[in-house]
Amino acid sequence: MTLAEPPPEGSVPPLEGSRVQEVNCQPLCQQTRLLPPATELGVATAPMEISRNLRNLVISSEPTETSVATETVLTFKTGSLSVRKDMMARLSAMHISDFKRNFRAFEKPCLQINELNLNSADTSKLSLSECSLRVFNTPNAGGNSVWSEVLSMELLSMLYSAKLKNTEMELQYCMQGSITDYSVTMSDSVIGVSVTRAMKYRGVFCYEDALALMTKKMKGVMKSSENIIDEHKWTKQVLHVWVQEPYMVALVEQAYASLTDFHSNTLVQLTVCGDNLGWIFK
Repeated sequence: MTLAEPPPEGSVPPLEGSRVQEVNCQPLCQQTRLLPPATELGVATAPMEISRNLRNLVISSEPTETSVATETVLTFKTGSLSVRKDMMARLSAMHISDFKRNFRAFEKPCLQINELNLNSADTSKLSLSECSLRVFNTPNAGGNSVWSEVLSMELLSMLYSAKLKNTEMELQYCMQGSITDYSVTMSDSVIGVSVTRAMKYRGVFCYEDALALMTKKMKGVMKSSENIIDEHKWTKQVLHVWVQEPYMVALVEQAYASLTDFHSNTLVQLTVCGDNLGWIFK
């Protein structure tokens, strides 16, 4: 497979190491957004600026620890790290608490951004949770995206203490149509999760690609929410988008901003794939 080519200006290489120190930089892509104007999402922030912001996390020399549920997150001046032996998530400050607050806002859509790095591309070295192993070992509706769903479940479990409720084939609908990949429970609420990948096999991933992807997936989220049977119904859906290259974030944000008719109450989470995660797009 030929991976997506960088934009004409050149894409930013993956982050190296667990800490990046730089001065006079901006917060990580302003991760939490509650329906700002389209111009703010799509015009004011250029793709290469997004890429720089993903790299330029100012890390204080004296981090403080804050407890979120059972997770310990090191909170820095403009960003946070959630670190395990096998993976590391790079987040904006307050990302986890913002996510939990926004998923409880059942009538409001929002968009958040984070980044995931693996310590090894060898999947046998991943310490997957019981929920993620269940997603991996349960047959799905087809396709070759099982690992994107497994790692989606693992990230939600690691950051937000999500617990798997129903897998893709366990969820039932009152009519045929778009389906959701799995559902989870968080703080006694049921949340549906749809997973997709922002990628391109050949050529440059452009705005039209982002628009086509987000149109299809956001429509699908709305349809599956309408058709799910009452027994499996959720209060909100998360559309989890794995992003192949940092420059694509601004394009996906711009597409999202233009699709206000399909926002519903969906929480969109963009996860930029960092070290050792390129294989998820094959």
